[in-house]
Amino acid sequence: MKLLAFRVREFRSVDDTGWIDTDQVTALIGTNEAGKTNVLTPLWKLNPAKDGEIDPIHDYPRKRYNIIREMKRKPIFIDARFELPAPLAKSVSKLLKVSIEQVREVIVSRDFEGQYYVRFRMAGAGPTVERDAVVAELKMARYEISEAIVREEELELKRMTEAAIKQVESLLAEDRAPALEGMTLDKVEAALAAVDLDEGPKFSSVTGRFGQLCMMVTGLSTLLGDAERQSARDLVVQNLPSFVYYSNFGNLDAEIYLPHVIENMKRTDLGSKEAAKARTLKVLFDFVKVSPEEILALGQQAEIATAAAQTKEREILLQSAATDLTRRFKEWWRQGSYVFRFQADGDHFRIWVSDGKRPEPIELESRSTGLQFFLSFYLVFIVESEDAHLGSILLLDEPGLSLHPLAQRDLSGFFDGLSATNQLIYTTHSPFMVDTDHLGRVRSVYSDESGVTQVTAALRAPADKSDQAKSMYVSYAAVAMSTADAVILGCQPVIVESASDQHYFTAIHSYLIRHGYLRPTRDILFMAGGNARGATTLAGLVKGRDEPLPFVMLDADAGGRTFAHGLVTGIYNGAPSRVLSAGDYKNIVDAEVEDLLPNGLMAKIFDRYVRKPGGVEDDFEDVVKDGQAFVPQAEEYARKNNIPLDEGWKLDFAKRVKMSILKAKDDVLKGEPAYLELWRNIFALIHPGD
Repeated sequence: MKLLAFRVREFRSVDDTGWIDTDQVTALIGTNEAGKTNVLTPLWKLNPAKDGEIDPIHDYPRKRYNIIREMKRKPIFIDARFELPAPLAKSVSKLLKVSIEQVREVIVSRDFEGQYYVRFRMAGAGPTVERDAVVAELKMARYEISEAIVREEELELKRMTEAAIKQVESLLAEDRAPALEGMTLDKVEAALAAVDLDEGPKFSSVTGRFGQLCMMVTGLSTLLGDAERQSARDLVVQNLPSFVYYSNFGNLDAEIYLPHVIENMKRTDLGSKEAAKARTLKVLFDFVKVSPEEILALGQQAEIATAAAQTKEREILLQSAATDLTRRFKEWWRQGSYVFRFQADGDHFRIWVSDGKRPEPIELESRSTGLQFFLSFYLVFIVESEDAHLGSILLLDEPGLSLHPLAQRDLSGFFDGLSATNQLIYTTHSPFMVDTDHLGRVRSVYSDESGVTQVTAALRAPADKSDQAKSMYVSYAAVAMSTADAVILGCQPVIVESASDQHYFTAIHSYLIRHGYLRPTRDILFMAGGNARGATTLAGLVKGRDEPLPFVMLDADAGGRTFAHGLVTGIYNGAPSRVLSAGDYKNIVDAEVEDLLPNGLMAKIFDRYVRKPGGVEDDFEDVVKDGQAFVPQAEEYARKNNIPLDEGWKLDFAKRVKMSILKAKDDVLKGEPAYLELWRNIFALIHPGD
């Protein structure tokens, strides 16, 4: 069965994710605490390969815990839409006496009691809803809404929701059938859907409770109780794929203290990290096909003859298991040829690893955490999925956090290979784990203003600092990194002092190209070095193999002069001519990059940029002086006129200048031939031959 989409409802921090489409590989990206785990976990609990029991204390949403606990009929927390394979669809179609196409897709749901519900939306009779369950939920919702204390702006919404509930109750009073079918069900859902919750206050107890009622009615769907339909339902549930959930907090240690393992495997009060490790150890010993109790007992035999025989048996058993692991792991993970060895010594169980580069056995704990992760994940995968692993769906929570960024990027390719036999859904907040060749399989998870987890396939981030924007930044960063190599290799890098200088030179560069003064054979990439040490590191990174060091353009103030000295006495000691200064082009004391643009143009934009208090008589454009550095004049003007300038004003202002130049309809250098010559001279130097 192929998972097409799933929907999480009323589970921990999730109210309703809506339907989340899935591919062979699906990535859920987002910040820490966005709720990615709360989206993944309920899918695991639909049909867990191992463990995965429903836990009311941890799984019920806290804000409705008291209400759900008292419900006789617990709400559905997970819906999953599957495509049935042809043989199964054929069997189901025979039971329901409909065509195969009518049962090709099925929705399987599960409630907090563990009850399964199966819906064939295309089958002739369609879904039904138990009448008594709807009546009970309506009664409870109407009481809670009527008793709710609301603000004045919520009164109309309260009236509309109460009216809709009464309408449905009247409808059900006429239809006394034990199960609501066809038109009756449609009328119930239509009456509730007639209330547009988007028109009311966003954060309202009425909105929340009525929305939960709507979800509950939809979630009560089940099949008619006749034998054929019940058999079809059972057949679908029996063939559900198992879900293997894995988190990398359960990495194996090299040396395992058996008494501690035996104790932890029996405990139910472990924290999440220790519980995950206990789970991984459990599957390890399942793989070895011997319990930790047996290994411990074999090492504590009193009779020497018996002990020797059993020790030999134990060694053969562990050697056989290690050989099997080595063979199977090599078939599965082709990034290295690893050899594993298991050793039992008294109260301890050890794992040793060697490979082609390092043939000497080394404790697992001394190998990379990446290898520990892959071995632990592999054991969970092969043991928990057992013989049915070809149909299992893998759920990986933050895989590969301990891996090098390049290894994280390789992991994405590894997922593609794994998806040939297993669908896979993983969560991440690392841009290295996002495959930009397959952005269509990325879903963003974020927490909205009220702390509720939301999921969207739209990756365009809003222009704010919300959790949604932060979550989507992962995809933006992934795209940036995927293009970085091509951009750097295809462009000519020029190092500047600050981010504001990047904007100025980008604007100048665009102006010269637009007006036909520059026809570059390749683009220029302006990169901020920050200081001499940063520029030195940056120059080494972006320098082409057979190319000279990149040009550096600096201010001529005290900071810029110190910056330049650090470069020419260091990495640029053999190429001082490639360290340029604004003072080389403007004979001004402490000249900065801002002084490479006309004072009149800069002052005019500055006047529009600042907010002047009442009483300021002169614009800055009227008082700015040529022959003096622009920035000190602007700051002095602002100080005298009590105009506040933020700490980062130079960067914000540079962005404004760039946009003004790029969008200008007229020539911004009209009447300024000296600056045109200055700009052309700069780019003639850094673009020789263009």
